[in-house]
Amino acid sequence: MSKFLNTTATSYILEDLVNNAKEKLILISPFLQLNERIKELLEDKNRLKIDVRIIYGKSELQPDEIRWLS
Repeated sequence: MSKFLNTTATSYILEDLVNNAKEKLILISPFLQLNERIKELLEDKNRLKIDVRIIYGKSELQPDEIRWLS
């Protein structure tokens, strides 16, 4: 199910979406900035072999963050 978020609830709902993903998680955003909490949740999903795909346009990621995504 698709969800469109405004800035007020983005962090809360994003955490909820990641936490509740059981088989597949597809995140689509025009910009990408990952905080430490979201990174931890995504790492957990990776450990559980859940299919995680992140689609984004522009990013302000540092080189180490780009390596982390890879």
